[in-house]
Amino acid sequence: MPLTIKKILEHERLEGVRLVAGNKGVHNEVHNVNTIDNPDSYEWFTAGDFLLTTGYVYKDDPQLQKKLIEELANMNISGLGIKIKRYWNEIPRIIIDEANRLNLPVIETPYEFSLAQITNILNDEIFKRESSQLKRYKSIHDAFSKCSLSGGDLQEITRLASEMIQNPILMLDSQFNLLAYHDYEKNPYPLKTHFQLNLREKPFDASFNDSIPTDAKMFSLNLKREVKTNGHTITCRIKPIVYANDIYGYVVVWETMKKLKRLDYITIESAAVSAALERIKTQQLEETKHRQRKDFFDDLLEGKILSNNALKNLAPGHGLNPEKPHIVMAVKTNDMTDQEASKILKTLQIANNDNPRYPFQIIHRHDHFLLFIQVTDHTDHTLPSAAFKTFLATLINKVDAIIPNRHKSGVSNITNDFINIRKAAMLALDVINLSHFDEKKLPIAYFHDLISYHLIDTSVENNTMLAFFEETLGPLHAYDQENNSDLLRTLQVYFEAGENISLAAKRIFIHRNSFNYRLDKIKEILKTDLQDSEENFSYQLAIKIFKLLQMKSA
Repeated sequence: MPLTIKKILEHERLEGVRLVAGNKGVHNEVHNVNTIDNPDSYEWFTAGDFLLTTGYVYKDDPQLQKKLIEELANMNISGLGIKIKRYWNEIPRIIIDEANRLNLPVIETPYEFSLAQITNILNDEIFKRESSQLKRYKSIHDAFSKCSLSGGDLQEITRLASEMIQNPILMLDSQFNLLAYHDYEKNPYPLKTHFQLNLREKPFDASFNDSIPTDAKMFSLNLKREVKTNGHTITCRIKPIVYANDIYGYVVVWETMKKLKRLDYITIESAAVSAALERIKTQQLEETKHRQRKDFFDDLLEGKILSNNALKNLAPGHGLNPEKPHIVMAVKTNDMTDQEASKILKTLQIANNDNPRYPFQIIHRHDHFLLFIQVTDHTDHTLPSAAFKTFLATLINKVDAIIPNRHKSGVSNITNDFINIRKAAMLALDVINLSHFDEKKLPIAYFHDLISYHLIDTSVENNTMLAFFEETLGPLHAYDQENNSDLLRTLQVYFEAGENISLAAKRIFIHRNSFNYRLDKIKEILKTDLQDSEENFSYQLAIKIFKLLQMKSA
């Protein structure tokens, strides 16, 4: 049978002790004996403790006396023993009244008993009854061991602990993001009415999170925080999820159903241990998976996977379907912090989950992201659909919200043979480098819009390109240099407008007659009438080469 307040009062070796308040709590169980001599030490006690004091630090302060009883009652302390005649001739009225109001047993101990004597006597009694307690502790430990051995995850651990202590529980990670939770239908303050219960997001506000120690050594036995929400004040009990002094998260008890007892704290401790092991296991699996994923994409992008069969065997394990056509989008960033990179990854992964039409895998390498996107609705073998372009624009808008004006994007062609996915990734990065040739300056540059620049840049040497330009448009460029004119640009706009003089004139904001005058001058310098299609193609190609050479010399 457990030791109770009633049995302390009846103990033959404690003659003269008497109950002065809180008689409704005489059946409270005593699991430990401790002394209290500091008004700031409440967090070092726990439910089921029987506390002894001389009252010295409280003797001249009625407010401290009242707070003492309130705090101990709130913690579910089994009782308080006060030694009289040393500093108090009698126990203060405010202590008695508060103890009666809160049903906290207060025992008056005679002057001839030292606190050490009482402690030793009660510890002897607790020791005699310890075997039955150990059985109860073992049953708690066995329950969580069984849960872990049967593959119970954090949600199952949370549910088990919550049901055992009969209070709602939230399980948080080390950054205070929600990992799991369990509530009760009869909870008068339901979790869903006080929190946004989104996994991997913070349910509590910054003031709550900032008040919680992040060093395991700073945690007390009974860390309590009060949360003011919707006009109510709710007590939370917090236990760190610790392994080898590293905090992997927190168990937060939403103490709204009943006050925690001694065994409840043992339950929470066991839950925290099981959660720590589960977090370590999950972390190790994630690290292994991340390492394998990194190795796969490194090998893929470095051209080390040469066999189509090997690629088809490996790709599905990393979320890619090699039987489907794909496009690669590259997003290059400027001066991006690790925190911004993590936020972009998280944001894009959420967008991926929200849009199953275009599933993709994303990797972060150096100063850019690569998105390997499955395409299922294209009607052409090379061109993406309007819906697909809208989807990509949505993704880039999310990136821009995090790092505004500090990124560029390029999109490859569609590849139907997955063995060419590496080439598609390289194309996407090339498109970014060539994107400033796009006069429209759109947020996303597409390979099919810049293919001519890519072909020239990858197949023709610089000297050859320069010689071709000098032979075709060299005289026009020389005239511009000598006369500070803009005839080369005028010719470019003429071709871009489909040789429509009125449209071309509007684009460079001059009168049609002025544009005709420039065009005549161009014909004179180049000795052409601009009527020969083959000749005009050479001029357009030379303009592209000129822009490409300018980029390389910049």
